[in-house]
Amino acid sequence: MDQEDRQPFGYTPVRKDEDAGGFGSEHKRAIDRMMSDRGGIVNSFAQVEYLLADTVVRCADLAAYDKADTTLPYRLDQRVARFAALLPLPGPLNDQRDSFERVVSDFREAEERRQFLVHGFASFHFTRSGDMAMRFDRFMPTRDEPARRRSMWFRPQTLSDIRTMTSERTSFALAEFIALHTRMGWVGD
Repeated sequence: MDQEDRQPFGYTPVRKDEDAGGFGSEHKRAIDRMMSDRGGIVNSFAQVEYLLADTVVRCADLAAYDKADTTLPYRLDQRVARFAALLPLPGPLNDQRDSFERVVSDFREAEERRQFLVHGFASFHFTRSGDMAMRFDRFMPTRDEPARRRSMWFRPQTLSDIRTMTSERTSFALAEFIALHTRMGWVGD
């Protein structure tokens, strides 16, 4: 990915001297909204991420999964894979297999975006014409490129739309995990 691909909007940082911070009040409001959206998205991911891992750990105590690998890996993608591997096995998760496969699919689909929003350095950019975006930068080293950096850009409305979609997906996931916890007697545990 070359530099041009990494900056699809052609933003250049422009500073206004309206106050000590250099940004005008409309920019401050946009930054606050976008940071709030980022926080809501990250929180949604965290809820599902925890419940996937929690379920793997709980399955270790169930006879139905005696022969399954229920150790909890460090890497998130491996935890999601471990959860997904339990779904086709005969046991309590299989009763909600279709729903949990959707949860896994939704989570995997958003993984790249999650990485940028959770681990990326955020900077705010706007044009003289008023267009705005946040750029999230991450180091993504490879063997050949140890200092490799990548960026992902979001306009305010895009980030708001992602928050709405992520909230809807998280609500679906939470409902499924609540149903599982209720059925298994894990509520309040």
